[in-house]
Amino acid sequence: MKKVGFVEIYTKVEGKQRVMKLLETPTLLLRLLKLGDIDQEEYDEKVTIYNEAIERKNTLLKGQLEEDEEKTELRLRDYQQKIVDYAEDLKSFAIFDEPRLGKTPTVIKLIERKNLIGEKVFVMSPGKVTGNWIKRFNEWANVTAKKFEGEFDPDYNVYVSTYARVRLSLDAILKWKPKVAILDEAHVLRNSKGNRQKLSKKQKEINDETGLIPINKSILKVGKVAQHRYPLSGTPSVNAPEDTFAILQFVMPSSFDSYWAFAYYFFDVDRNFMGGREIKGYKSEEKQKELQEILDYCSSNNKQKESMKWLIPPKKTYVELELNNEQKTLENDLTENGRIGDSFILNTLEQMTHYSSIVINPKILKQIKAKTHGCKTEFVLDYLMDNPEKNVAIFSSREEAISLIKKEIQKEFPNKVFYEITGKTKDEESIKIQDIINKKSKKSDIILLGTIGTCKEGISIEGLNTAIALDQVWVPSDMEQLGHRLDATTPEAQEYFGEKEFIILQVPETIDTIINNALILKKSTTEIINDYKKFIEGRKRNNG
Repeated sequence: MKKVGFVEIYTKVEGKQRVMKLLETPTLLLRLLKLGDIDQEEYDEKVTIYNEAIERKNTLLKGQLEEDEEKTELRLRDYQQKIVDYAEDLKSFAIFDEPRLGKTPTVIKLIERKNLIGEKVFVMSPGKVTGNWIKRFNEWANVTAKKFEGEFDPDYNVYVSTYARVRLSLDAILKWKPKVAILDEAHVLRNSKGNRQKLSKKQKEINDETGLIPINKSILKVGKVAQHRYPLSGTPSVNAPEDTFAILQFVMPSSFDSYWAFAYYFFDVDRNFMGGREIKGYKSEEKQKELQEILDYCSSNNKQKESMKWLIPPKKTYVELELNNEQKTLENDLTENGRIGDSFILNTLEQMTHYSSIVINPKILKQIKAKTHGCKTEFVLDYLMDNPEKNVAIFSSREEAISLIKKEIQKEFPNKVFYEITGKTKDEESIKIQDIINKKSKKSDIILLGTIGTCKEGISIEGLNTAIALDQVWVPSDMEQLGHRLDATTPEAQEYFGEKEFIILQVPETIDTIINNALILKKSTTEIINDYKKFIEGRKRNNG
């Protein structure tokens, strides 16, 4: 396959010329043709190279088994095999397939196809899935991988590391010089402005004191030293398309060097009222198309509904509740007077956190001794009473909420079996819990309690019937990931465990509504805070 080339493009960043190296995509080439920078012959030749590559990506399947051949459990699915067949000709490639589509075995078989399995391979992943990576290397490539704890053993060439360990042992990793760098859940780089991003005041203090740099910068440095780079993510664009920059920098560090050059080239950038720069959206449909063409060339983006037609996604249900009298009193005191009990809460973010506590479970509040657990806990207790045959997961953004609801459920249902996955749960324990829950056997009276931040990725609970979210976090990708935890991973699991339901509890005309609207519209934190301020102002006007 002929490779698509790069061309140097100049873009203005607040009056200063910056140089970017961009892929020669059809949209970019057409603009260069119109400007007279290339002639018709050159345009035709380069567009043909790009189009042939994309056509090859969409049609190749040379690794597919014949229909009459025996199919094994460890055979890649057709869409996975397509990725391997296409990406073997590229030095680096991003796998942006939706959750549950098997990105891990795909990338393992890809580096095996490229004869890189015997080279130095370094995987960076969330802590709770390091064991899964080690298991998958053994299953799919017959290779013994080792968890990286800070030192390299010459008997091993494949290492799996947590993000935190990458930061702590960065110098040792760079000295080891991995040839292949794999970044699992690559959206960990979200909000990153890349290698050039300035350290915050706190980050600078930490750097001065310990020599450590932030996790995102550490990951990007590992990517830069490797020759072959593979980021994996089911949700690469977290809140906005500019969030893809750092992942693209991981894939092509020599091209995507400057975040603001990238931003000013593709998007409209304005100064906000505080003097900071704010991205307002694509400059034009042409720029949107150009960025998509770059992604089409260097990444996959398979969808569940097309690739796993047997999958029945959990039914998502929003259940609307009403605050009880104690919650209403607390809410009114906070929104009208800015206080909880005798404590004034004037800071907006702090006020939003307290408002969330009132709605989730007022007993979370430290300033008072609440008498009730609130309407959401009452709903869960009633649901468990009405559905005794169901095995249920209960999620919240707040660890305190999980602890409080566990006590209430244990009091009402002492015979239920409880499992917890929170920030305090060891990675090995999380995997054990997952294996118990997903075992194909008759089970009953199981309750899994987990924090959204801990359970949003790397965990499968396909063996449970229902998940209930007491609240939602502000990041769309986190909720999207959480919603996939109940998904079946195979047709056999879908048939065995059956259909599922994901219930999201909401109290209308409260902070729940603000967060839900922000998730639908993928709003920034600044927009959410502004929405909250408007909400409070409107509440005061209506009550006045």
